[in-house]
Amino acid sequence: MLTALTIKDAAPRSKFKRWMQKFSRNDPKSYIASMQGLAVQHIIYEQINGKVNWDKIEKALLVPIERKFILCVENLKLPRNLGFERFQSDALLKRLAENAALWVLNAAKIPPSDIKIAIYDPDGSELELCELLIPFTNQLRIITKDIGDYYLEYERLMDEYGVAVMISSETEWLSFCDVVITPRRITENLPFKEDAIIFSTERPAVSAKGVIFYDYQMDLAEKYLKIMPYDLPDLYFASALYTKGKQYELGSAVPSVIIGDGFSILPDNLVEYLRRLIKSA
Repeated sequence: MLTALTIKDAAPRSKFKRWMQKFSRNDPKSYIASMQGLAVQHIIYEQINGKVNWDKIEKALLVPIERKFILCVENLKLPRNLGFERFQSDALLKRLAENAALWVLNAAKIPPSDIKIAIYDPDGSELELCELLIPFTNQLRIITKDIGDYYLEYERLMDEYGVAVMISSETEWLSFCDVVITPRRITENLPFKEDAIIFSTERPAVSAKGVIFYDYQMDLAEKYLKIMPYDLPDLYFASALYTKGKQYELGSAVPSVIIGDGFSILPDNLVEYLRRLIKSA
């Protein structure tokens, strides 16, 4: 089960109704939406004078443990001392970043000998992505601090495909690459090419070169929209469906829009940009 919480201000009322409100129970309202065995509880609570009765919200939970994974808008302050925490996961966002990169590379049809691709993965969490990128380049570079795990993958790829993957902890290698995929936030100055395409998952913490994408829009199927609480962003709800709701089909989605800092682009248009980038090199 997924549990969503909406807290809104009580609607303006007459003096008499405000006086009567002091004696009302003001219990939260609870709604259940379901789809193919997946249930979403949506609790809606009207706060009066900015006051929230968290005990009542707690009692409204159908599954008490869900207080640790509450779906809500980002600016809602939950009482962590009572065990309430906002659901957060970047698992789907990482998949969308990877899917966007793979889709663009596949659609661009650039000869593997003409394009340099890198995975910037300090923690060594993107081993599976290695093999998926092999068809698109003869020059795949891995920049990681976890060289040991990647070296095992290097040996396997050599045995199965006869492809040499270059592995290093030196970030300077990024300066040669046309496309970079990184599963983490960029927190240090990295030597990206000025016009390189960077697929990331969060706005960079520092000023960085390159054309950096870190957010993605996806088109949710009608079956998901029907059970989505009205105040949640699509991608945030989709992340909960993917990780907690086990709707793993969402992990194969290709973003409909790819977003950077102050700009967005359609995947087809990014394909054209990549072709021009390689052609002008």
